[in-house]
Amino acid sequence: MPDVIIKIIQTGDIHGCFFSYDFIKRKEATACLSRISSYIAGERQKLGDKLILLDLGDILQGHPTCYYSSFVNRSHTCLAARVLNHLGYDAVCIGNHDIETGHVVYDKWVSETKAPILSANYIRKKDNKPYF
Repeated sequence: MPDVIIKIIQTGDIHGCFFSYDFIKRKEATACLSRISSYIAGERQKLGDKLILLDLGDILQGHPTCYYSSFVNRSHTCLAARVLNHLGYDAVCIGNHDIETGHVVYDKWVSETKAPILSANYIRKKDNKPYF
């Protein structure tokens, strides 16, 4: 059987920084998902299903655009879910800062994110079963 080589790209601690503009500091952002989207697309084109894209959590808090989408204008798909879905993440973890947003926010995000949600130690109180 021939060797199969895969490439794993992981992101983490995005904290709502999706765009190349920092709305808090009112200047260009250097660390954001939009800056790596072309790289991810190029790697997917080269590697196809041999590329695995993962996020390690803490995506829902920290940036005004994500806050607005999560707490103010909830009538549309959550911005964090839209970004992850657009980039084609294969799986995402839920982080402690994601849980801090509360059930209303993270349950909506989970339901709108196409990738499987990975977690450990999140237990439903009512039945002691895994939450995710």
